[in-house]
Amino acid sequence: MAGLSPALVAIGIQALVMAIIVFSYTFIGGLVLGYEFASMGITDNDIIYKELAKMTEITPETQYVFAVIASVVCGVVFFFWYRRVTKYEIKIRLNSVFKFKKIGLFISLGIGCQLLLSGIMNIIQPFLEELFKEYSSVMETLFSGKLGLVILYTVIIAPIVEELIFRGLMLKLTQRSVSFMAANFMQALVFGIYHGNLIQGTYAFGLGFLLGLLARKFKSIIAPILLHIIVNGSAFLIGFLPSHQLVYFGMIILGGVSVVFSYIKLIAEAEDIADYHRPLDNNYFL
Repeated sequence: MAGLSPALVAIGIQALVMAIIVFSYTFIGGLVLGYEFASMGITDNDIIYKELAKMTEITPETQYVFAVIASVVCGVVFFFWYRRVTKYEIKIRLNSVFKFKKIGLFISLGIGCQLLLSGIMNIIQPFLEELFKEYSSVMETLFSGKLGLVILYTVIIAPIVEELIFRGLMLKLTQRSVSFMAANFMQALVFGIYHGNLIQGTYAFGLGFLLGLLARKFKSIIAPILLHIIVNGSAFLIGFLPSHQLVYFGMIILGGVSVVFSYIKLIAEAEDIADYHRPLDNNYFL
C-alpha cells in the first residue's frame, strides 16, 4: 500500500490546489466586481448576476492554466519528498547521463518510441473508433492552451513531475517490499491508469516500464526525465508527417529498429554499479 501512496497523494494535491485556485478566482472576481458596481451605484441583481457569471467564467484555457499551476505545486512537494527518501543514497554524477554519445542515444530512443507508438495507433485507430473518440477528446483538452504554455507543460513540467511521482518515489517505495521487476510493473500499471483513458493508458504503461528500467540502470531519475521529455517533445514533430498507411508502417519499422538499437546501446553505455560508489560532491543529482 505504501507504494501506491505517491500516486494517491499526487491526485489529492492536484485536486486540492485546483479547488483552492478555482475558489480564489471566483471569490476575488466577485469581490472586485461587487466593488465596481457599488462605486457606480448599480443595484440591479440581474445585471450583477450576469456580469458576475461572465467575469468568473472558467474557460478551457483558464482551466488549463490552473491545471499547470496545480501540477507545479505537486512537483515541488514531490521534489522535496524524493530528496528526503533518497537522502542517504549514493547519487550519480550528472555527466554520467549528459554525455554527447548518450544524449544522441536518448534522442534516438525517444523519437523511436514516438514513431513506434504513433504508427501503431494510426494503424489500429479505424478498428477502435469509439475508444479513440475518448482519446481524441483528452488530447484536445491537453492541447487546448496557448502553444507556448502547452509546450512548457507537456515537454517540461509533466515529464519532471510524473517521473518524481512514479520512477522517483513509487518505484523506490514499492521495491522495499517486492522485487524490482514486480515494482516496475506496478508503477507502470498505475502510471497508465493515472492517464485516465484506455488508449493513452496502454502506451503509458509500456513507456512507464521502459522508464523504470532506465531509472534502475542509471541509478537516478535524470535518465527517465530526459527520455520522457524527448518522447513528449517529439510528438509535436510527428504531426508534420503525411497521413498515409505506408507512412504509418514506415514509422513502426523505423521506430522499432531505433528503440531496440538505442536501448541496447544505452545499456551498454551505462556505468557499472561499482562506479556509483564514489564520494558525493556538487556535481551529483540529489
